[in-house]
Amino acid sequence: MVLISEIEEEEEVKPVPVESGFRRMQIIEASDSDDDEVGKDSAGMKDPFPDIAIEASIAGVAKAKEQGNALFAKGSIEESERCFSKGIWLAEESGRVAGVTTDVLSALYSNRAFARMRLKCWPGVEKDCCDALRLN
Repeated sequence: MVLISEIEEEEEVKPVPVESGFRRMQIIEASDSDDDEVGKDSAGMKDPFPDIAIEASIAGVAKAKEQGNALFAKGSIEESERCFSKGIWLAEESGRVAGVTTDVLSALYSNRAFARMRLKCWPGVEKDCCDALRLN
């Protein structure tokens, strides 16, 4: 096992001779800046629903819930499940929207659970129901 410790600023760094057949490589740390790839959230995850245009805001999350409800009422169960999923992703997983109330988030989970129940996606139903109850 090799332990690597940070070098204090006061310590003098002595160059190590490089054996033949090897070359020295510079190690550069990745930046934590906000100008990462377009389409990725602060956690580095890509939008799983890029085809669903929902604003990344509290109002956008509420709109995702309303659109999902309207699609469910029309019988477009799969599309409604995707709208609810986009709202949940924006509010919890993407890190893009803060301040969404637990009532709205719980409704998104319970609505998605109902849509998944109609789609007979039983593991998803159980998880969404547990998440909705966790929030209440």
